[in-house]
Amino acid sequence: MSPRPRFCPRRAMPTRPLPPAVWACGWRIIWQRAGVVAMPDGLSAAHVSDRAVTAAGVGFGCASLGSRIGATEGRRALERALAAGITWFDVAPAYGDGQAERILGAFAAAHPGAITITSKVGLAPRPMGWRGALRPLARSAVAMLPQLRGLAATGRVPARLPLGPETLRQSVGASLAALRGAPIDRLMLHDPDPADVTRPDLLACLTDLLREGRVGAVGVAGSTAAAAAAVVLGAPYSLVQIASSPFDPAALAPWLAGWRRAGGGVVTHGALGAGGALARLAALVARPDTGLRAALAAAGYDDGPPRTAAAAFLTDYALAANRGGICLFSACAPHHLEALAARMAAPRRLADLMPVLDRLNLMSATGTTP
Repeated sequence: MSPRPRFCPRRAMPTRPLPPAVWACGWRIIWQRAGVVAMPDGLSAAHVSDRAVTAAGVGFGCASLGSRIGATEGRRALERALAAGITWFDVAPAYGDGQAERILGAFAAAHPGAITITSKVGLAPRPMGWRGALRPLARSAVAMLPQLRGLAATGRVPARLPLGPETLRQSVGASLAALRGAPIDRLMLHDPDPADVTRPDLLACLTDLLREGRVGAVGVAGSTAAAAAAVVLGAPYSLVQIASSPFDPAALAPWLAGWRRAGGGVVTHGALGAGGALARLAALVARPDTGLRAALAAAGYDDGPPRTAAAAFLTDYALAANRGGICLFSACAPHHLEALAARMAAPRRLADLMPVLDRLNLMSATGTTP
């Protein structure tokens, strides 16, 4: 069994609100312990501001393949991602209304051994019925009228499967068939209940799947609580996947630092979309009373409209907060991939982002964030 990473459980929050200055100080300590800003003299010799931070690895999220993005354009997006050097591809049976694994499988068959694949178990697509027949029409309409994007982007909520050994084996078999025999390098429990993460029957089945070579590694993709349960347990889990957001900086939690030191992998997703991060930050930047425009300018984001500055900042934050890990992006459009490549070419340090992070934390403490 692999060594168990140390875990620091969250202390109970006080029942009475704390003054804003106390909140700001508390967040500053969290950033310090995560290695974001320099600790006071005598507490640590590691000053992040004195060293470069290497951009985290990037993976391609396939959630839109088959739904918002059709098979042909999806294949082009996968080709562009591979040409850009991205080899980590993240998919699930529920993605793309159930079509994403098949699209990725056809791509993998054309590039044997060139990519690695993460798939999942726990959620399944619901039957689309007449909505599925309208998908191609919706995508054509969006091509002519981008303001109709929501028509093609909206899918049905996936069905949650009752997790059990039989479900795991059936799902893995179906995924391998959809992927045309391409190996599942990593199998993740998809948005599980934290209690399911430690169930003995599931752990035994996951261990058997590893031993049989059906999957290369197993992990948990879901809530912070589910990821924490996997981190506490350790083997058979070797990686966790959580959302990336400066509004809820779970990727910088002290217990994840211990997991990383023990060799555990960390994957983040939703840099722009988790909790509506892009729309939320852009709206705050546009408000003259927040001071975020000045904070972004101080951090070097002084060009373009609020949404452009917010997207650049959130991308940089995701890459810097999970350095050494994998950050998933669904960069299907050519200009999105180009923008991502530009951010990766000039990686930022978390210390560089502190003017914005400090402002967001203070706003959260005073209740001025939506």
